[in-house]
Amino acid sequence: MTETTRRQALHAMGWLGASLALSGCSVPITPFCPTDPTISDPLAPLTIDTHAHVFNGSDLQVEGFFSRILAVNETSLSGFGAILQQLARDFAPTAAEEMAELPKIDAVLRSCEQRLTADAIGYYQQAGYSRAARELKAALRRASTSRLRRSYISPEIRNQIQSLPDSYATYKSSRFRALRTSRASINVAGAIEFIVRNFQFRYVNVYEYLREYSRGTRKVDLLVAHLVDFDWPIGDGQSTIQSKRPDQSYGAHFPAIWGTRSLLRPL
Repeated sequence: MTETTRRQALHAMGWLGASLALSGCSVPITPFCPTDPTISDPLAPLTIDTHAHVFNGSDLQVEGFFSRILAVNETSLSGFGAILQQLARDFAPTAAEEMAELPKIDAVLRSCEQRLTADAIGYYQQAGYSRAARELKAALRRASTSRLRRSYISPEIRNQIQSLPDSYATYKSSRFRALRTSRASINVAGAIEFIVRNFQFRYVNVYEYLREYSRGTRKVDLLVAHLVDFDWPIGDGQSTIQSKRPDQSYGAHFPAIWGTRSLLRPL
């Protein structure tokens, strides 16, 4: 198959997926600027991520996913489950909240001004991170003083949560990351990073995905997001916040829209 044919097929697949998704819900914003060189390069090799998931804590059984999958046989993460059990059930923004908020930055995204876009997304990154840092510290205090279920929480976990800075930029900086010097500290830092992402809008997580995986010579042209339901295996049958609400279709269509409409290069 020639490069032109492949790109035409990708374009057709993308718009088909977008149209199917749009039949279930409307897109509140212009997703990403297709000419942004930080995430798009027509001359780079065609790159498709065929299996991805986009979610936050309203879609996922966070404590169950962490304790039964991420932390299995990992002693450095022992005690993290007790902290997650202390998090409020509604810590993550819902679909309705996100759909209502995103149109506020539509004009900025349409402008294709990279600095303005970064500033707008940065506002939501900071808001989600601030809430995550605040709630994790509060959950650590509750887990440490709970008389009902007091679990061992390692000094590494305590120190890293208590040391979370106020600024998201500082948290993501190389200087802050350099403090992780041991395998245990790296594992704990990764666990905190996973939890922080669950406090963010899904749109912010897609944005960070694009930035992270577009640093090299390749740029992601198409992101194919898959649905997953962990209510039974890791939630003991308990539904997530999102699956109990009438706007739950947003969780189904949101990744597909960004994965097909926004990540296509102009042909």
